[in-house]
Amino acid sequence: MNTIQLPGMKALELAKVDLCVLGGSCTGLFAAVRAARLGVRVALVEKQNSFGGVATQALVTVWHTLMNMRGDKQIIAGLTQECIDRLDAIGAVQYNDNRALTFVMNTEELKIELDRLVAQEKNIQPFLHSFYCAPYTGQDGKLRGAVVATKSGLGVIFADRFIDATGDGDLIRDLPCHSELAKNPQPPTPGMKVYGMDHISENDLVRLIGDHGSEVDLLPDTGWGSGIPGAPGMMYLAPTHVYHVNLTDVNSLTRGEMESRRHVRAVMDLLRKYYPDEQTALVALGAYIGGRESRHVRCLHKLTEEDVLGGGRPDHAIANGTYPCDVHRDDDIGISWKYLDGTEIYRRHGMPDVKRSWLKPGQTPPDYYQVPLETIIPQNLDNVLAAGRMVDTDQSAFGAIRVMVNLNQLGEAAGVAAYDSLDRNVPVYRADGGRVRRLLRDGGSIIL
Repeated sequence: MNTIQLPGMKALELAKVDLCVLGGSCTGLFAAVRAARLGVRVALVEKQNSFGGVATQALVTVWHTLMNMRGDKQIIAGLTQECIDRLDAIGAVQYNDNRALTFVMNTEELKIELDRLVAQEKNIQPFLHSFYCAPYTGQDGKLRGAVVATKSGLGVIFADRFIDATGDGDLIRDLPCHSELAKNPQPPTPGMKVYGMDHISENDLVRLIGDHGSEVDLLPDTGWGSGIPGAPGMMYLAPTHVYHVNLTDVNSLTRGEMESRRHVRAVMDLLRKYYPDEQTALVALGAYIGGRESRHVRCLHKLTEEDVLGGGRPDHAIANGTYPCDVHRDDDIGISWKYLDGTEIYRRHGMPDVKRSWLKPGQTPPDYYQVPLETIIPQNLDNVLAAGRMVDTDQSAFGAIRVMVNLNQLGEAAGVAAYDSLDRNVPVYRADGGRVRRLLRDGGSIIL
């Protein structure tokens, strides 16, 4: 696209803070809360009307297990556990004996709990309906603020430190730091809530789309779904993938959003045709498509499949996980999993699963993996951290790290690292990993 100058533009001074967090997903919000609890003055900017990101705006109901592979030790806590406890107190979370669907949430109730979490922190100044536009730099070229489009008009939030939690690296894209779009990024998925699913299972839906999807111009696909606590007969469904969407390009994203809603209507048409007695009804659509992958930021360390499946123990580990290397392919309608128990599965509708072991002779499967602090510290930037799915990984490792219980931890670590950088008046790349770990542990995280 060509660029043009806009003369005579004026902007409001929205805030002067220590830390500006761009993106109010759970990742960004948790970063803000952790920093605020350490005394940092924080501005939290979110483009939608509520916090929570994919969990609330794309309706994704599930958080994965907080336990190790053996199931005898909790390895994730912090603000993830705090939110689960808040939801549990009002009956808005359901527990399952399933590592991938351990916590099923009422995402509307989660929106309210996240509001309460922000409101109780006097050091957080939230901005909803506010969209990052551009960096504001001083004469020395140093990032001084973020230009934000708000309901009050164009404004600038001035800060000493920044956390890019936009999901797509929108701030870092505009800074002198290397970032790149993923090759064959994991395709996004539309989210929907449907009533009347008492007698229709997740497997029924997959078969329905596989056997009859061509009638409504859908490819065979591998979707999933879950119930919703306190809502019998209602299900959250993520039934299809929308392929070849660039989440960072306005034209491609627009096409993808419209195509995702076409998919939803197609699924509903199939349900009405082949399950007429169930009287299914579409109750809710995600506010935006459920994105998986777009831009990755070059950081001080790139996490690899070998790091994940090898169960390494880096010196500055700030997150623990067990979710498998789960790769949805943009150039193939199949999905592959490499589980930490050594099992590898490739699944494509209409074909038998291909199963094997990824373990090398004599190799012991890991009990969990860890993510080091260096994966969220960008190269060449002294006051910006990257928290969220722009984490520096290879394709397979990204398939494991991208889920919310993992990204939640990266957000918390980013907030604490920003505090350490401010408190000691050093660039973010000189954050004290040992101190960050201690502060995370003191704040309720499980640091192993």
